[in-house]
Amino acid sequence: MLGKFLRQFSHYSIGQFLVLISTFISFPILTRIFSVADYGVMNLISNALLIFLAFSKGGLQNSIVRFYDEFSRHKQKQEKLTLITSLLYGGLTFALGVTLLCMLAVTFLPESWLGDSGARYLLLISCGLIFLRAVESLLLGFLRAEQQTVFLNGYRVVSKYLSLGAVLLFVFYVSRSLTGFYCAQMVGMLPALAVLVIWRYKKNAPHHRYWSGEVFRRALVYGFPLIGFELVSMLLAYADRYLIQYYQGAEAVGLYSAAYNMVDYVKDLIVVPLSTAVMPIYMKAWFKKGPERTKEFLRHALRSYTLLAVPLIFGCTLIGKDFIHVLASEKFIDGHIIIPWVMTGLMINGALPILAAGLYIRDKTNILVGLLALTSLINIAANFILIPKFGIQGAAMAKMFSYLLLAVMATYLANRNVKFPIAWNALAKYVLAGVVMYVVAAAVRVQSPVVELIAETGVGAAIYFALVFVIDGGLRNKTLSVAREQLEELTR
Repeated sequence: MLGKFLRQFSHYSIGQFLVLISTFISFPILTRIFSVADYGVMNLISNALLIFLAFSKGGLQNSIVRFYDEFSRHKQKQEKLTLITSLLYGGLTFALGVTLLCMLAVTFLPESWLGDSGARYLLLISCGLIFLRAVESLLLGFLRAEQQTVFLNGYRVVSKYLSLGAVLLFVFYVSRSLTGFYCAQMVGMLPALAVLVIWRYKKNAPHHRYWSGEVFRRALVYGFPLIGFELVSMLLAYADRYLIQYYQGAEAVGLYSAAYNMVDYVKDLIVVPLSTAVMPIYMKAWFKKGPERTKEFLRHALRSYTLLAVPLIFGCTLIGKDFIHVLASEKFIDGHIIIPWVMTGLMINGALPILAAGLYIRDKTNILVGLLALTSLINIAANFILIPKFGIQGAAMAKMFSYLLLAVMATYLANRNVKFPIAWNALAKYVLAGVVMYVVAAAVRVQSPVVELIAETGVGAAIYFALVFVIDGGLRNKTLSVAREQLEELTR
């Protein structure tokens, strides 16, 4: 199972790396085209769309992963088609209804709630993205459940570059404005989404005769609490921006958002592949291989995650200032002070699909919602205290401690359902290697920010993985074993 996870993780990582390149193309362009205040408004609107999107998906993308193996277990095509038809047709109807309600709500929102005079217009234009992304989420949910890693990766990469191409075309030749930006995103999504729909109909075409209200109801019962999970996750992730806007204005939001988004993009190199690959594997393992094999897999998966998470935390702390300078321009450089806090919090939160596995397996997702709601309230309270005193750094501090609190509570409750050991000794070794990496790489000094960024990254990565190879016997033995096997295959 671990080999399968690492293989799928590597597939998703390659795809995510290609997506990251497109982001690093668009990020410097957008931060230079738009003012710091405009970039702040863009983030506030994008975050509002994410909240609407959480409602429109109905949590059904999680239900697909949860129930797909159960309906496919007996290898009866009718059962599988019943699940596919019920969740697709029901999900599309649900998403359309929520999108229309969102448009209605935006139309009648008080002007004082919107803050910016053009926000209502931008939100109405962008409502089309809510429906399109909800449809995409459903279809990608089936690809995840079927573990179609190559096709899923290909779709994500192609759709990202189509969107990038549309955005660049619009902002340079049609409308250099936020209106052009959001219109371009919709135009870029359509061709890729059309391919995804065609592929689904060719593989397992849904048909109305397979519709089951009971199956859709069961999927909603499982998935609906996860709407709350997604919403309070967003509240925890994005509420600080609105409080920064309240206390310090749109320019402070722009500084915070640029630095936050930058480390968020880097974080996705590990967290997106992990969250995409790990849950379908441990759900399938629980039903087909039993609790002990599942616990063993979770232990190894968490250890593999921490091996990569630790150097990202130290690395982003080290190169963050130069990274912002090179990618976002000097006008955003003051945001670098939040990077250590934000990156640490994001990587702790990224482990949640593994740490909370017991709650997912036992269908106790409502507990996660409660934990997130409590953590979000604590985070908001902390922001009210810390932002007036420490500015955007206070918001970042509140975020990190909130994610840590959430991880501790979720792990404790999940272990009451499915308990697996955490490799604390390995984590301590990785942190030690990370500290040494930081100290040595920080001594690298070059006049050019670009050259210094590249040098620090290369030196840091080499030191970290060399140290880990030396001090982590388990990893060293496994690496040598795999290398011997590969060498034997080549010499046969």
